[in-house]
Amino acid sequence: MKLHEGDIGKTYVVYSVMVKDAITRRLEALGVNEMTPVTLLNKKEAAL
Repeated sequence: MKLHEGDIGKTYVVYSVMVKDAITRRLEALGVNEMTPVTLLNKKEAAL
């Protein structure tokens, strides 16, 4: 499942990150690593 498919207010666990290397490094700097819990607080109207 992709993160934008989740429901607001629920917590999900990141099992893998499949993006370009530069984006992966940025997400890791923000603390989004494998096996990290992420709570979906908000999302855009038209998620891609």
